[in-house]
Amino acid sequence: MQVRPLDNSNFPTIREETVQIQHFNDKEPRSRVHFFAILAQTILIRPITSTLILAGRTLKLITWDLAKAGIYKISGFHIESANFLKGEYLKTGKALRDVLFIPYLAVRAFQDMVVTREDFVDDIESMRPKDYMQVDYTLTTDLFSSYMHGCEPFEVIHPNGITEFPALSDPAMKTVMASNIFKPGIIAINFGMPNVATFITEEKEDGSVQTIKVDAKSLSREPMSFHATNGKIQSGVFLVPKNLPPEALERFKEAAEKLEGTSDKTCVNTNCKVLQEAGFSIENVSMDGITFPETLMEHLLFRNVFYTDLNGDTHKVHFDILNTTEHKLEKYFEDVDTAVMGTRLRHAARHADTEENKNARGEIAKRLIAEEAERLADFKIMEQENEDILAHRKITIAVPSCLGDAVASIWGRHTMYELDLADKKQEILDAFQELVDGENETKLRPFSQENPSLFTKLKKSIIFCGPMIRLLRRHMMGRADEINLSTHGIFKHLKSIEGARLNYVLKDDRLVVAKVRANGDSDEMHKKAADWALSKHAILAGGEDVYCSGEIWYDKPRKIFILNGDSGTYKPNFERVQIVVELANEFFNTQNSDSVFVAVQIDEDGNEVIIHNQTKED
Repeated sequence: MQVRPLDNSNFPTIREETVQIQHFNDKEPRSRVHFFAILAQTILIRPITSTLILAGRTLKLITWDLAKAGIYKISGFHIESANFLKGEYLKTGKALRDVLFIPYLAVRAFQDMVVTREDFVDDIESMRPKDYMQVDYTLTTDLFSSYMHGCEPFEVIHPNGITEFPALSDPAMKTVMASNIFKPGIIAINFGMPNVATFITEEKEDGSVQTIKVDAKSLSREPMSFHATNGKIQSGVFLVPKNLPPEALERFKEAAEKLEGTSDKTCVNTNCKVLQEAGFSIENVSMDGITFPETLMEHLLFRNVFYTDLNGDTHKVHFDILNTTEHKLEKYFEDVDTAVMGTRLRHAARHADTEENKNARGEIAKRLIAEEAERLADFKIMEQENEDILAHRKITIAVPSCLGDAVASIWGRHTMYELDLADKKQEILDAFQELVDGENETKLRPFSQENPSLFTKLKKSIIFCGPMIRLLRRHMMGRADEINLSTHGIFKHLKSIEGARLNYVLKDDRLVVAKVRANGDSDEMHKKAADWALSKHAILAGGEDVYCSGEIWYDKPRKIFILNGDSGTYKPNFERVQIVVELANEFFNTQNSDSVFVAVQIDEDGNEVIIHNQTKED
């Protein structure tokens, strides 16, 4: 297998422009009109819908669910029976809680409607991930939906090379070595499953990183302690304040030591009191009244968070979001919410644990930690390019409409991303005009087969007709959010799909992509159908003509982004795919990157053959 190096001699130097650090995860507060609509919905509609859901779940629990669990048990599936019944019981409990919390939601909506915004300054320079992380990472953009604030996209950092291992104290809990992720001198809020713990990192005498956390228990079981954890922190979601003054770390330590020995209803409540004592606050929210993890997360994501320094000046706090689990942000917090409802059940399971099981988990953890240390020993986070002088491109992220957001709870999240190439419009046109005779033939029309099958006719006339495409796109993209990313940032997003595939279409001035299997390996037929329909090239293109379409994925071992022309809608030939690859390598200046774009072709034997600068690689 011989691969000729990619010839980059004719690639232009990427343009330079200075771009300030973005705070994409900061969301503008909703308007008074929005909260008035939420207030009206909470008073007039939510009591009816929540009561009906509770009645339906209760009836299902005492009839069908009991019968199904009984059948499992009779068939010998005792564990499956217990887990199924527990899951349905917790869902019913959440439905009851939703009914009981309606007055709280109404009061909260009214308070947000009449609130007066606080004055603050935003003058502290923010850290970049490389400033506080020891490992490399990939990026994703996850949607997170809140009843009070709506649906918004958030950029999430995924540390590379970090392994989850079982916690010694709880068989259902996963832990990570945070000391392998973070550098000394940071504060982070950890959302575990479902525990919350705020911790700091310090440098030990041997140069390694020590983690010291606020360890609080729910239901006032034990007093809070502030102690070292030798790098171990629950796996989950981490919110890292990235623009705190140097004094903040010491103030947090003093606050934690001052409140050590206190106990509260939940660990969230205790951590919020420590943060409040250390100078943190949330706009229009009393921090010492926050009780549940998901509530705290929503406040931190959707509201202004402030730090008041020793001089009395109020600064807005910006957060980076890290995720060490395999779940998307929204799915993870759904599981956290369920785990909160099952707190008593978890405590009972923990008390039933045996020393033998604890010892076994301890041995597994030791092995995984040793393997991780060995894996990371020769690996240092790459010194990234100076992103201030890299070209930044606008990425448009589809945010669903209210109806689309509601339906997504059934068929799953399907998000479209558009990469702005407006400044390359003429170059794209010129590249494809060389393929054809006449300008009208540069683009491909959807479903343009000469002898289409009956199914193709059905797709063209009904399933993906113009009105249906406009309807689906209208609710998949109720509005759009924008983020500006350097080439380095775009690559980190693309590398996060490792193993999964994206469908793409190249239009006049943009590249549109969506995940082929947004629901992963789900066995539910309606989700499989949604994956098939909502990632179709016809949907991505809006039914319009395109230059090329197909799939793109990342091959991590070979460090290449692979493109093909697998598109039944447009059926591009391989020459078009090669042009897209050449343009991508040029536009993204891959001679300064460790990854390149290549094209893949299916040979006569059905094997994928990578065409790398006109050299074949099996």
